[in-house]
Amino acid sequence: MRLLVAAMIAALVAGYASAKTPHRPSSKGAATASVPNLDTKKACKDTSLGTDACLAQEDAARQMLIEKWSSFPARDKSSCYNEMRTVDLTLSYIDYVDCLLMFQHARAPLPPPKQ
Repeated sequence: MRLLVAAMIAALVAGYASAKTPHRPSSKGAATASVPNLDTKKACKDTSLGTDACLAQEDAARQMLIEKWSSFPARDKSSCYNEMRTVDLTLSYIDYVDCLLMFQHARAPLPPPKQ
């Protein structure tokens, strides 16, 4: 499951990196201050990917969070963070992004039924 989520994060990051949208320095600085600093070394300690690869994926997920932080509702950020801290006890940007994207997907309107 973690590998699937990592692949999804990599695809999202690649999509954001290839987008031609200009970044405003002032908003990026504000977003960086808002994203929590997680110690991902514990999450990457016993992974089959290897510690360096895992940490690189965690960093990519954190970069995506920095860029998109303001687009996620505060209640989702709080819920996902609290779930990580109480249920899983492993702090991971990949898990955080996955949780936020699930909330976002759950709110997306359903397509009309096919006739």
